[in-house]
Amino acid sequence: MRSTSKIEPLVKGTHILVARDYVDETMGKGTFAKLTESGGKRWQVLLPSSWYELDVLHPALVTVAVAKKRKIIDVATDIASRNARTDLTGVYKLFLKMLSPQTVLGKLPHLWRLYVQFGECFPVSNDKGRYVAEGRGLIAEYSDWAAGCWRGFITTAVEMSGGHRIEVSLSPLKPEADGARFRFEIRYA
Repeated sequence: MRSTSKIEPLVKGTHILVARDYVDETMGKGTFAKLTESGGKRWQVLLPSSWYELDVLHPALVTVAVAKKRKIIDVATDIASRNARTDLTGVYKLFLKMLSPQTVLGKLPHLWRLYVQFGECFPVSNDKGRYVAEGRGLIAEYSDWAAGCWRGFITTAVEMSGGHRIEVSLSPLKPEADGARFRFEIRYA
């Protein structure tokens, strides 16, 4: 099903590649290709730096969630955590070791834009041991996916930058004219 939003939600190829591996490991080799056939030829050869339609990925992940009796937010969390471990142990490994969790969390609006071309990460507060942000301008049908991505990627980034005893809470907020919203809070030591 294509989004009814005027915005075409796009996701970076690195996330798509991790999602492919996750789906194929979970559901069997070749499943991801079958579930994303609606994306056409560009989904046959996936490139890490290209952008891909969330409208194609999301139904595939919903299929996995239903088959495994899980929620889409949990599937998205698993994939985003793997994505963080893959990307942040490569290019950003030194960056993470040099920065505190608080500094890494201050970079989240920029990191969101590196991986997703819709919505925004709006920081509310960034105190040592506690970070609060809002996801804004999100497409309602994908807000659980976005929340799962935040939970997986951010938790992993904080852990990799030295944070521990991590607790996360997510709560929906009243939608605004520009889209769905949620509140994200992470506490860490």
